[in-house]
Amino acid sequence: MNKSGIQAIVVGLSLFAGDAALSLTLTGNFGSNEYDNFGVPQALSNGAANAGLLALTAKYDDGSTQSIDAYCVDLYQPFLQGKTYSFTEMPFGDGGMSLSLAQQRDIKNLFEIADPVSLDFGTEKHSAGLNLALWEIVYETSGVYSLANDGGAFWVFADPNDPGNGEVEAANFAASLLAQITPGAAAVSDNYNVRFLESANHESQNLVTFTPVPLPAAGWALVSALGALVLMRRKTRAA
Repeated sequence: MNKSGIQAIVVGLSLFAGDAALSLTLTGNFGSNEYDNFGVPQALSNGAANAGLLALTAKYDDGSTQSIDAYCVDLYQPFLQGKTYSFTEMPFGDGGMSLSLAQQRDIKNLFEIADPVSLDFGTEKHSAGLNLALWEIVYETSGVYSLANDGGAFWVFADPNDPGNGEVEAANFAASLLAQITPGAAAVSDNYNVRFLESANHESQNLVTFTPVPLPAAGWALVSALGALVLMRRKTRAA
């Protein structure tokens, strides 16, 4: 399992337990995952934006800290270190941007389809690719998800001369994820909790974060029983 997947599991239920009332500040370690700069419409981020997973440290009011993996949903604002955030399930009420219910469903499905715990965010393909797909959902208004510059509201330019073609791989991965999404459809599965982090007064980027839905107690019991059965069979065979 990759580093980000481990972080997400460590966060677990505690991240979202009563999260609506939580206030926290966020700082980032931008060298821990792969990201790159892509061309986007000029109206967004002056025509260029860094795409990739953000490995963040959250500091809560009680002084405790926690690792959080998150993605930027907001190209109107840069990420600023140490700014105050709060969790919200109805993004975003505090200036700058908003997401419809259909967009929220599509973002949920994006993470369900991508299965981020299984991805290697040490590669530009996965780290940046998932972010490109997310921006397409957030900013496209045509009703059709496509990263091509074909008249839609959002598009991405991936430099074919990028070393190792990492940008092209990221764009292709994003396109493969978007092709599996039916706009506005209900969640295809429920393997991930998806929550939004809203910047106070929209001083910094608004974000989205994800954690795996924990296996129910009955599920853990079944896994343990199956493990014990396998062990018994191995011992029998050895005997």
